[in-house]
Amino acid sequence: MIMSLSVFDWNNKKLWISDIDIYAKNLLTPKVKNLISRSRSECWSDDFSWLPILDGEEQFAEAFRGYYDSIRSFHGCRPVNVLTYFSQGVQGQISEALHQSFLEIYSDVPKSFLESVVFEFANRSKAERGKFWVVLGEDELIDNCGHYVIQGSEYLMAMAASLWRYDKSEDYRLRLRKIGTPTIFEMHVPVACFADAQVSALSRLVLSAWGELVAKKPLGFDHSPCLTVSGSIDPKYIVSHRHPGIIKDPHFGFVPYINILNKCPACDD
Repeated sequence: MIMSLSVFDWNNKKLWISDIDIYAKNLLTPKVKNLISRSRSECWSDDFSWLPILDGEEQFAEAFRGYYDSIRSFHGCRPVNVLTYFSQGVQGQISEALHQSFLEIYSDVPKSFLESVVFEFANRSKAERGKFWVVLGEDELIDNCGHYVIQGSEYLMAMAASLWRYDKSEDYRLRLRKIGTPTIFEMHVPVACFADAQVSALSRLVLSAWGELVAKKPLGFDHSPCLTVSGSIDPKYIVSHRHPGIIKDPHFGFVPYINILNKCPACDD
């Protein structure tokens, strides 16, 4: 496991606000702060007319990107073998492997239905190849998008949902709840693994939050950002993993899903 020197942690707002005084002090000067404080503007993250610096958000993004080595991230999944994550890392999407899993899980369904679904997903498999998704707040995977932990791969879930159009005898997504172990991985993902546009978008949220504090005009944004990782993550960047006991289930009105699989071979004794 590698612990980066400068890790951006969305959950630790107090720290990343104080970090701004280190990497952006030459940009966000006392004069700039005073102007924002006096204007009492609404400091949105998609409209920087409140920031009295020409292209200030772009300069801030560059400083942000240069300061942080990695971003604390959480990935929800339901792996068949958790140990493979600690030997192979978190892998970007490999559609061929997912298609094979799909054919095996639903082998009792008419082959023509399965092949139709695989064909439908050809374009999506190209667009998502080599990628996976993370959120910056673990609670997001428990409270708002628990289906990734409860049922695993979104790609497999989508294929299962499409299968229902050919055969309405069952909700095929639910079979995915019988395979693997609900797991959340915490990682320090290197900034280089995210597209520049995503890092810039994150930096704009940070700058907006700073502006809210200076202007003393909160906007109330509280959702954890979701980012796309391009490529696989080496196991050395995995910080920890856990198997949450209670997860809100989006597919059933966010009622609690009780996970009884709270231990795996990778867990500490």
